[in-house]
Amino acid sequence: MFNDLFYKNVRGGMDSGLYQIEKQNLGTATDVSVTDQDIRLTVAEVFYDGIQFVVNYQVDYLKKQKIKEEDAALYYKYKFKDAHPAMIGTHAFTITGDHTFIGTTVFNTDPLPENARLHIAIRRIGNTDGNWDVTVPVSLDKTKLFIKNVRPKIAGA
Repeated sequence: MFNDLFYKNVRGGMDSGLYQIEKQNLGTATDVSVTDQDIRLTVAEVFYDGIQFVVNYQVDYLKKQKIKEEDAALYYKYKFKDAHPAMIGTHAFTITGDHTFIGTTVFNTDPLPENARLHIAIRRIGNTDGNWDVTVPVSLDKTKLFIKNVRPKIAGA
C-alpha cells in the first residue's frame, strides 16, 4: 500500500520511470525504522539499477496534532560505504495524512560495488532536530536481468 500511494502521489512530479519500479516490482522492501523526538522514519523500499538509486520512506509524527507543509521535509547528508561515486540527489515529499508524509530520494550515481551500503545522516525532519540515521543496502538482485551493457563498435578494431 505504501508503494502504491507513493508512486501515485509523486508520479507527476518526478520521472515517470519511478512508477515502472513499482509496476514491475523492482524495488526491495526494507525493515529499517528509526524513532527520535516522537517522529518515526521508516525506509520502505530501495531500488538500484546500476545508474539510479532510489530510497522511498515514510515519516510518522507520533504525537503531533496535524502536520503542515513545513513539517514535510527531511534534511540529510549521505555517503556510500565502500564506494565514492560522483552522484546527484533529488527528493520529493507528499503529505498523506494528518500525521504522515512520504518521500523519495533519487541518486544518479556511477556503478557501485556489489554489496555497497548507503548511509544517510538525518539530523532534522521538518522543524525538529534529532537523529534518524539509517543505512540501507544496495543490490542489483531484482534488476540485473534487465540491465544491458552496450559497447560501441570501433571501426578498424
